[in-house]
Amino acid sequence: MPWEKVFISYASEDLQLAQTIGAYISRIGIQPYIAERQPTPDVYLSDKITLNIVDSNCFVAILTRNGLGSQWVNQEIGFTYALQKFTNIYIPIFLLVERGSQIRGFLEAKEHIPLDLYRFDDLVYTLIATLRAYINRHFAVLREIAVTCKSCKFPYKVPLPTQSEIDGAIQKNFLINTICQNPNCRVQNNLNPKTFDVVY
Repeated sequence: MPWEKVFISYASEDLQLAQTIGAYISRIGIQPYIAERQPTPDVYLSDKITLNIVDSNCFVAILTRNGLGSQWVNQEIGFTYALQKFTNIYIPIFLLVERGSQIRGFLEAKEHIPLDLYRFDDLVYTLIATLRAYINRHFAVLREIAVTCKSCKFPYKVPLPTQSEIDGAIQKNFLINTICQNPNCRVQNNLNPKTFDVVY
């Protein structure tokens, strides 16, 4: 299945949050790149990071208070911004900004996605919808949801509903119904339309 690559920029203190966000977007066929802050022997960490930014289709920055204070995060944003402005490489920058965080400088004027850990479903929904709209701008690349059966733990895939179908399910407070593809199970798994989590 085709996929697109998204570079996730984060402070080392937010590694678990970055991995959680990466796991959510990977369910619909997006490959997250989460940079390790440990260099490979004989390889400059900065080289590895810049190569992976250039190789990505989108850039997502996790701007918690930790992220805003991280030199790595700020330099990664600056590098990606410079690519947009001074080369023919365009990698859109999407900012996840923690509630109460103060953004200053040129990013202050850029629209962002609110990062509220108490409303995490809304963050996941908005990020997936935003990435999906950008990645699918020319043709449908993202087509499936990866699901793990709540009963037998069998992994299977189902077609990804259109964004309007997802929005309709959210408005009506409906779940997305799927059936486990394991012939020995066939249990119905209902998905949260914002996150595609299996609802128990």
